[in-house]
Amino acid sequence: MNILNELTVKNLKQNKKRTVVTIFGIMLSVALITAITTFVSSMQGSLIESAKKTDGNYHIFITDVPKEEQKYLLNHAEVEKTMIGVTLGDVDMESVIDIEDYVEEPEGKLRAFDEEMLKNMGLRITEGRLPQNENEILFPGHMPKYDAEGKMYRPGDKIMLKVGDSEKEYTLSGMMFLPSFEFYTDEQSLGYTFVTKKEEGESSGDKADIALLMKEPKEAYRFYEKLLGEHGFKKGQITVNNGLLRFQGVTKSEHTMKILYRLAAIVILIIVCTSVFVIKNSFDISITERFRQYGMLASVGATTKQIRANVLFEGLILGSI
Repeated sequence: MNILNELTVKNLKQNKKRTVVTIFGIMLSVALITAITTFVSSMQGSLIESAKKTDGNYHIFITDVPKEEQKYLLNHAEVEKTMIGVTLGDVDMESVIDIEDYVEEPEGKLRAFDEEMLKNMGLRITEGRLPQNENEILFPGHMPKYDAEGKMYRPGDKIMLKVGDSEKEYTLSGMMFLPSFEFYTDEQSLGYTFVTKKEEGESSGDKADIALLMKEPKEAYRFYEKLLGEHGFKKGQITVNNGLLRFQGVTKSEHTMKILYRLAAIVILIIVCTSVFVIKNSFDISITERFRQYGMLASVGATTKQIRANVLFEGLILGSI
């Protein structure tokens, strides 16, 4: 250690008050950066968990998947988790509501989900509970709550539902908010999805509804395009969970990404400027107190480069502490 560095260490020990103030300034800057990054990370985690509850814990939902494509989706290397359901058929809406006031005839579909799918599709209950067996049904909350005779639906009601060419009596388990996977008709009107529980061991048949959770969320949109281009699925068959992907840092819009990058750059710039200001003030105190000493060192032959290296050495010591 040269004489300049020895003087620096000695000076730090002699001026304990200034040294403590400088260290406190550095600690404050580090704490500020750590607090902000932790807050951002925590906030993102909270938003992701919220999105899982409201929009579902899946990335892609595909309906009416033919048997030859089911194996491809269920065993794909990029997919972390799959959930299987089935569309039981089209609901005759006249059997549940009065359709006379509709300009276009409303369309409904009855879907059966297994236990895992019921928990992860973002089914938000407004009244009642999730169906617990294949004889219970969940009604869409955006559908009128009165039957064709004007009677209000309530959990526990027995309802004769006509699906396709068959009829079955269900017990109404509850109502749900508009789900993220709700379908649209050919006329782009919002449809009505009814949900029941899939029977244990029930085969999905020739066509299944499959929800996918990707290992890498950023691959979701590329996989979506692949399903459309290479596997012949139609856009109306596939729902991408944009709500969850957005908070996981994935978005299809380049414009949105540019805005996010700019906001991130601004926040980082503010943090850096604040840190530099705090640390610079601390070192200004040190340099001011030692200004006479530096003049004396310069008069006996110390170069500007040596004095600068000495200041950096002091910063290294304080930063290490």
